[in-house]
Amino acid sequence: MTNNTLSLSKLIVFLLLIYFTIAQLEFFNKFFLKNIVIIIINYLICMYLIVNNKDGYNLKYIYMLPFVLFFSFFTFYSFGNNLFADIYRVNLFCSFFLCVFFLSNNINSVFFLKKHTINFYFIISLLIIFDMFLFFITGRVFLFNVMIYITPRFIGPFYDPNFLGFIYGALFLIVYFERTYNKLYGITFLICTILSGSWIVIGLLTLILIQVRVFSFRYTFLKPVICVFVVILFWFVYEYLLDDVYFLFKYLVGNLTHLSEQLIDIKFKSLEYRFEVTNMAVNLIIDNPFGYGYRTITKYLPLDTHNSYLGISFEYGIGALLLLIIPFFMMGINRSVNVDSLTSFICFMALFLNVHYLPIYLFFVITVYFPFGEKRLLY
Repeated sequence: MTNNTLSLSKLIVFLLLIYFTIAQLEFFNKFFLKNIVIIIINYLICMYLIVNNKDGYNLKYIYMLPFVLFFSFFTFYSFGNNLFADIYRVNLFCSFFLCVFFLSNNINSVFFLKKHTINFYFIISLLIIFDMFLFFITGRVFLFNVMIYITPRFIGPFYDPNFLGFIYGALFLIVYFERTYNKLYGITFLICTILSGSWIVIGLLTLILIQVRVFSFRYTFLKPVICVFVVILFWFVYEYLLDDVYFLFKYLVGNLTHLSEQLIDIKFKSLEYRFEVTNMAVNLIIDNPFGYGYRTITKYLPLDTHNSYLGISFEYGIGALLLLIIPFFMMGINRSVNVDSLTSFICFMALFLNVHYLPIYLFFVITVYFPFGEKRLLY
């Protein structure tokens, strides 16, 4: 490998580390800096592939290229009003494949990126917990934001407390199953997950840990199919048992939170609206399977679907949906317990949150591609 290629490789790894860490923070998102970084990363990886080709580049993942081309073809028909944002979204999904091309020949970079990314979020987690103690002592936070919604929900330096829960829930699974990290990492990540106040994250994390410990059967390669099936099944059950669902919701929420009946009705109505929006989104996707463009979903619908599968299908068409779930099919080659749990968590969280917006989503995809402690996986 030439000095120029080595320097280019180090630059790409450095930018990836920035993207996985500080690009996740709200101020980076506010000024669209994360958009610029991922576009530059993809451009540099393409340069690296061209320059390093003469050195016998590993084409283990060459079969992914048709999917990228197929997706690119679809996106030509779905550019919305914000061309720069559209280009960013295209680059984000292409990065799922380009980064694997690059990292498969720089395997040590995978472990470097994972180590420093986890250490970065560990430091952030300590700051969040410190802020939590200050909040309970003084009644206000000093470093980050807190949302008072039934109970205090800590946001940290992120856009939403649900994102805080998703990030630290997934990080907890990584360090929990790898067992090479100090237990303090797992404890702090779990505390931050709880502080997010996201019952979806907490409940899903609990179910996954139970599933992993009780059942030995691994079905990672079917996760995307199972997720979509669960959504369809849940939709029909919800429609058929609407009155019973309302009674159960009213009973559980009323006993757990002691909300008034009026507030419970408002909460349930919000949930009901989300299902109605989902139905509307599906019909619009059928009308235009090529997509409507970047974040156009709220221009056509009264609410966001909060669903990565529907959101990407709506914005960039069925081709983009395939690009979202294909990496998880490929991850199914390795059915280890850590891969199974993390893949479950990511796929199911995509049903409840638009987690594909998050820069760290790419980090979790790569982490599952290159399972923990298996340095010779690709060779």
